[in-house]
Amino acid sequence: MPGREDSYHWALLSGPKNDVKPGLQHTMYHVKDKLVIEGEPKAASSVWEYSVESDRSSMLLVRIVVGKIRDIHRLENILRSVPVRSDKEGWNSISWIREAFYLISIAPGVLGSHTEDWEEIRQTAMSYVDEKKAKHRFDGLGRFDLSKPATWDMLQGKEIIV
Repeated sequence: MPGREDSYHWALLSGPKNDVKPGLQHTMYHVKDKLVIEGEPKAASSVWEYSVESDRSSMLLVRIVVGKIRDIHRLENILRSVPVRSDKEGWNSISWIREAFYLISIAPGVLGSHTEDWEEIRQTAMSYVDEKKAKHRFDGLGRFDLSKPATWDMLQGKEIIV
């Protein structure tokens, strides 16, 4: 992709924006690419599947707060209904996130205050990752609490976890 966003795996997270202790639980909603072997003769192919996982915060590079959840049950129902388009050329986790975020942002009562502009979210995420790379957040050369992912809050326009 031209903006390099496909260099990273994207997911939607629900959970508290301020980690008060390491290992605080989040729920990650995303699609992931799975290798399957099928057919005769056996052949490997790639299949995208929807996944919900908990407490993978240690695996996160950064978090971008884009909204406040008002109705988690409706949010989860919408996310389960977002199509997985494995057969579409160039489709990936970003494609799913973009569609999922659009659907939850237009559904009445699902989100409270939130950012609506996908391009602004994408640009914020990419520039924030670039900034953290430049400060050695991910390569072990900087001094950071790696148990807490760096977090930018778009609603407040500021960093809340360095």
